Amino acid sequence: MSRNVVAVSWPVIGSLFIAGNADELTDRGAAEVCAWELGTRSSLAVITAMLGTLATLLPATIVNVVIPEIMGAFGIGQDKAQWLATGFLASSTITMLVNSWMVHSFGVRLTFVVSLVVFLLGSIAGMFAPNEDFLIAIRVFQGAA
Repeated sequence: MSRNVVAVSWPVIGSLFIAGNADELTDRGAAEVCAWELGTRSSLAVITAMLGTLATLLPATIVNVVIPEIMGAFGIGQDKAQWLATGFLASSTITMLVNSWMVHSFGVRLTFVVSLVVFLLGSIAGMFAPNEDFLIAIRVFQGAA
């Protein structure tokens, strides 16, 4: 009976994906197994995970670029504007602690889709923020996604 395996190695620069039948890996050697042997389903899973990571990291850092514009638009100081980043990161950290339970209880796919929808709704609500307090609350909401 053959087993399908996927081995992932994260060196300092780049990444190496090795996939194939476990018997082929021992017969041919792992070095001969090409990264293109990943199936379409596996490739889509990797792309989805990469986009999910980007969707998490980008909002956590991009707000620092627009803080001066937000300060001017709402007429607030640096101390209050910094809560846009701090609130997002604090709620993200708390959600990370609960994420394992959510994945175990509801499944990976449902947890991912619900988080994506919650974040998207928070982004839409943030576009129509009437004041800075509402915008900070929405950023905390987004971080919880």
